Amino acid sequence: MKIFIIDPPQQVFKYFMGHIPSPAVVQLAAYMEGQGHHVEVLDVTTFDRVWDDLEERLKQGKPDIVGISNNSTNTVNNAFHTATLAKMIDPSVVVVAGGAHMTALSEESLRVNGDIDFIVRGEGEVTFTELAAALEKKQTDFSDIPGLAYLDGDRFVQTPDRGLIEDIDTLPIPAYHLLPMLNVPNPEERIMPYRFPTLGMKPYESIFVSTARGCYGKCRFCSETAFWHHTWRARNAKNMVDEMEVLCRDFGRNNFYFVDNAFNWRRNRIEEFIDELGARNLPGVTFWYQTRVELLLRDLDLLPKLKELGLYQISFGVESGSQDILNKYDKSQKVQTVTRAMKAAKELDLVLLTNVMWGHEDDTPETLLATYQHVKNYADIFAMQIFTPVPGTPYYEQYRDEGLIREENWDLWDMFTPVVETRSVPHDKMLKTVEKIQSRFHLRPKIIYRSFFDRNPFIRSNYKVTREIVKRTVTNTLHEVQTNYRPFEDYMEERGYRVEKTRQGTCIVVDRGDTSLRDAG
Repeated sequence: MKIFIIDPPQQVFKYFMGHIPSPAVVQLAAYMEGQGHHVEVLDVTTFDRVWDDLEERLKQGKPDIVGISNNSTNTVNNAFHTATLAKMIDPSVVVVAGGAHMTALSEESLRVNGDIDFIVRGEGEVTFTELAAALEKKQTDFSDIPGLAYLDGDRFVQTPDRGLIEDIDTLPIPAYHLLPMLNVPNPEERIMPYRFPTLGMKPYESIFVSTARGCYGKCRFCSETAFWHHTWRARNAKNMVDEMEVLCRDFGRNNFYFVDNAFNWRRNRIEEFIDELGARNLPGVTFWYQTRVELLLRDLDLLPKLKELGLYQISFGVESGSQDILNKYDKSQKVQTVTRAMKAAKELDLVLLTNVMWGHEDDTPETLLATYQHVKNYADIFAMQIFTPVPGTPYYEQYRDEGLIREENWDLWDMFTPVVETRSVPHDKMLKTVEKIQSRFHLRPKIIYRSFFDRNPFIRSNYKVTREIVKRTVTNTLHEVQTNYRPFEDYMEERGYRVEKTRQGTCIVVDRGDTSLRDAG
């Protein structure tokens, strides 16, 4: 069967001034291709005109199945809109969607606009393959396929959970060959090249690589650890470096961010990685990863060896300078231990990215100030996020049931916009509270000086982009950076359709009538 795997359009430039391939999409595509399916990947954010070009590709390609990936709650509406567009072009196409949000809210996601036929819950490769095989056989009963959700008439059906793939080394190298992996603009192809200039990365050499799935942690705010059932499975060192070699050799990508929640859960894997990467002599490789404070402190003796191989930056979750808030998060770390980890990272001359979060119902301006004071002398990159009780986490059910959610539009659940409020700071004052602390960090003379003269080029580059984001935020010109994007409702209304929005921001095309986009001009 002909399968399109679509990564819907995203407004990511306003956060990161760039876009990079989704590791989940290229991994799923590689698996499906390996099972003998004709697979095309459409990363719509790279298109010159996101909705117009997607319509054109769907009309020309005529897929049997459209698989829609969704990586976060704040992008889920465009996943729903992609399903609508596919069905308006061809009502007979089978639309399958997945990701953490739709796994957590399967029934709601199926009913929101009626354009999704199946949701793959949890890990997608095997379930999607079995579903495609059943559809190819014209099967009408899908109850024996674990990991699915669908509507049978108006009855919601959820099949049993599927077990996780035990050995993820059996998965093929991600299908980068199915993407426009250009590292320079090519006007003839009307494709935006992948680039990622933030988080201390080299814009046109950067790439995100997933080397493990899950996390043993039980942080109550994290949807990913819940999605993977608090497990951790990892690829071996040879497998990891094989992928790095392909990216370096074939696509000119040698600046890696390993996006795993905790890259070094298992020490012996890192020791093997050091040996394997050292033996390959890949040219110009640089990399960084996220870890946990206790794992960083455990592996301090390995960090000099990793630095020799290209490690330049490290990241971990500080979250809060308040031990009380950390305890409420079930973070299982002490403020004093975080201080030790930050000191150790700076003693090794690594760029330090500290992930911090504020906005729990018991947070106050004082806990935010304590967090700032905790990290200000160590952090090179102050990654400030606003507490968001995303679906799939225990906090989502708690905040929903207690009526504490103040903003229901999924588009705004981006962890930069308040959607709840604290006991002491009302919803409409939270953003200003956070912005003051962010400005306090970035406008210090020390930071301004380093943005021009720091001897570390990654720091200079990151601060340069940060200045650009701040400038465009103040002048309200961030939208000018991503000119290929426009809202789905604007696109539909231009085509003559009437659109209504749900309270969660999903566009419902209410006057489809008997005319599909297949017949429209």
